[in-house]
Amino acid sequence: MYNNLSFRMIFVMVLITAVSGLVLSGVWSVSVEKIKKNETIRVEEALYSINPQVKSFKVKVKNGESIYECYDKDKILKAYFFLAEGNGFQAPIKVALSVDIDWKNITGIRVLEQSETPGLGAKITEDSFYDKFSSLTLLEKPVVCIKEKAEKTNSEIRAITAATISSQAVVDLINKKIKILRKAGF
Repeated sequence: MYNNLSFRMIFVMVLITAVSGLVLSGVWSVSVEKIKKNETIRVEEALYSINPQVKSFKVKVKNGESIYECYDKDKILKAYFFLAEGNGFQAPIKVALSVDIDWKNITGIRVLEQSETPGLGAKITEDSFYDKFSSLTLLEKPVVCIKEKAEKTNSEIRAITAATISSQAVVDLINKKIKILRKAGF
């Protein structure tokens, strides 16, 4: 009697698990295209937000690395735009970054994804943080994140108070991606 009852319980649990797995995979397969489309929309919104003069773009791939070439209405190259991903304090951070055509200055950034501490690390999504990166120089040395007030150079940003790990994470992933892209021949 116990064998028959045990078998039925195990059979019902396996059946419930199988049906749940099928339903979950069905929902995922229906949602995956919409998720990709929304991701593309967010990236393009960031591109046009950072580069308001840009009217069109082309994606260029070199040595496995992708970069967006940004053009104005006269089809003149105005900037390069790319994505950088890395670890933050609590979770991965995804940043969109734009540089001028000479790779001398950062023209802007936008944080596309983050799960940092609300009110602290999440301040990396605010305009006041984005503004710190505008016109930073990339020629002499990588971007540096400083904790306290210091003489500001053209390659330094001041970390967000009480969120230095998140600030440093953004700087590190930007520097790493720029190094990778330069190595790839961009």
